[in-house]
Amino acid sequence: MKKRTTIAALLICIITTTAQKRIKGSGNVVTIERSTTDYDGISVGGFYNVELVAGNEGTIALTGEDNILNHIETEIKGGILVIKAKDNKNLVPSRGEGVLITVPFKNITSIRGSGSGKIIGKKTVDTKNLKIQTSGSRHLELNVKSNSVSVSTSGSSNVQLSGMTDKLEIRSSGSSNVDAYELVAEEATTTASGSSDARINVQESIKARTSGSGQVRYRGNPRKLDTRSSGSGEVVKEKEEF
Repeated sequence: MKKRTTIAALLICIITTTAQKRIKGSGNVVTIERSTTDYDGISVGGFYNVELVAGNEGTIALTGEDNILNHIETEIKGGILVIKAKDNKNLVPSRGEGVLITVPFKNITSIRGSGSGKIIGKKTVDTKNLKIQTSGSRHLELNVKSNSVSVSTSGSSNVQLSGMTDKLEIRSSGSSNVDAYELVAEEATTTASGSSDARINVQESIKARTSGSGQVRYRGNPRKLDTRSSGSGEVVKEKEEF
């Protein structure tokens, strides 16, 4: 009997704690601004949609329900703009559009997105080296101009890239997807595992590895082609569309 009472008390404690962490949107949509110092990278966790726009760093705008915004933390850590829920709160918007965060930038070298929601670049990211990481069901769209681009995806996340780069490195896993047909690369090193899919456009050389049912599809006529597949994975040349 004592054991049952203890278990019941623990369950009540867990339920109460969960309820306290859940914040439901008020329905009152507002836009607020927050001041920041300069940053050269962005890390986003949660369901928030983020737009990267041209502008001076120092002020970001958040649009959403007032009590939801109160529980979104934005701070600079090691030159990275970190956006996440405070104290692991479960934020539940009552409106379909959720939360939009507008982030101006001059130059960024890293973008990390987890959870859900979109990260959309409204300005070309022109930088020497760019590192992209996505997980969960995060979606990212970006136009880039860079000497090198490194992309790491997992979960069911999706990355769509355009522009140009000298070197492209992709590591995709889970059921994630990288569509870089519109990103013209001189060289590419690509690894696709699980049921992930990577699509690339390469001019000079490709090194591709697949495992599980992972696929690498490529466009272009590279002079050097180094491929290896295991499981039902494959590396396939895609027919050009004219």
